Amino acid sequence: MRFFDDTKCERFLEQACRHYLESAPTVSRYAEDVYRRLTSGEGVRLDELTTLQSLWSEGWEAPNFAANRIYKLEAALGRDVTGHAGF
Repeated sequence: MRFFDDTKCERFLEQACRHYLESAPTVSRYAEDVYRRLTSGEGVRLDELTTLQSLWSEGWEAPNFAANRIYKLEAALGRDVTGHAGF
């Protein structure tokens, strides 16, 4: 029995990449990065997956809120968010 369905996760990340490509490129790039790491066997953190999953709830989250969510995640992970719009 599998606990995690990576195929569904990969499909979701592909959809998020396409949806936010024009409206929130930061979100699209982040989803693409997580997709790349997931499919190549590199490490993906659970908080990254749950943050991306929270972009969908009865529809896609508004682009500005989605970008803000990604900026906050990156800051919490200790990544450099210099140059990003204030959040």
